[in-house]
Amino acid sequence: ISDIDRWADTIARLLKDGGVFYIMETHPFLPLFDDTRADDLHIVYPYFHRFEPVHFNDDHPDYADNSYIPFHKTYEWFWSLSDIFNALIRHGLSIELFNEHDRWFSGGWCGMEMDPVGWWYIKKYKGMLPFTFSLRARKKG
Repeated sequence: ISDIDRWADTIARLLKDGGVFYIMETHPFLPLFDDTRADDLHIVYPYFHRFEPVHFNDDHPDYADNSYIPFHKTYEWFWSLSDIFNALIRHGLSIELFNEHDRWFSGGWCGMEMDPVGWWYIKKYKGMLPFTFSLRARKKG
């Protein structure tokens, strides 16, 4: 998402008054780390938003599908939790629920293991890091 305000505005415009927006997504803390190292966490990217996107041009598999290798350059913008919350609030939504989870819905990181119900984690850091978050917001009115 290159423009968090446009994202929040789209959500607000599509919701009826009293409508609910729910998201479960990769925690913004997670992309800070080098996902190719199973031995230890190594910070390589900033947590806080920067106007210029981060450019990726490598042969690393896509996080959602380990068999897919992107053939084109990719660009990503990082947004902190406060960026996300404040964009939704600015566009008339009230945050009703927020949770952080120590598991991920994808096994895209080197060294991840899957638990019996299909969630992914890094054994060395189980219960220590936020991998996903869930948020429920309601449009005022």
